[in-house]
Amino acid sequence: MDYKPYEGFSVGNYPRRVDEYAVSPDKTQVAFTWNDLLFVADAADLEFSNPRLVLRLPGSDSNFNVIATSLTWSSDNNSILIKLTKINYSGRNAIGDVILVSLTDGKMETLYSSTEYDYWPCGGFSPDDKRVALCYRDDAEKKSTIILISLIDRSSITLLEFDRYIWLMKW
Repeated sequence: MDYKPYEGFSVGNYPRRVDEYAVSPDKTQVAFTWNDLLFVADAADLEFSNPRLVLRLPGSDSNFNVIATSLTWSSDNNSILIKLTKINYSGRNAIGDVILVSLTDGKMETLYSSTEYDYWPCGGFSPDDKRVALCYRDDAEKKSTIILISLIDRSSITLLEFDRYIWLMKW
């Protein structure tokens, strides 16, 4: 999809900042979040002077602010996994979602959502981009679990369970 440059992203009265970013596997694009917006910019544009707005991340409202972390590109550069965490303005965190964003059509889909466990992309996409690995932490049981989700039929299987926290895994 040919996104138009986002006119509202300027230095203005505040310093330009990027909340989270990830470089595409082919190193030609950079996906980044700024407040509750997801952008893609050409990697050669070091100033991000012409970013393309992909979508507004869901969940921000008068009670919550959404923070996007763990941006992970698919190997074909067409999709991005994102962990969304809603933070209540009163200071309490709400467990978030793991979403899949298609850069070809600008659509978003929630892969996993939980108010009980903290899910995040821990291994990213499989080499064929047909599966994703997600981790979640069970604080009550003090263990971590890695699940594998099929992007074809959304079925999932448990790969591993550990009696400690897992932070990062790669294919």
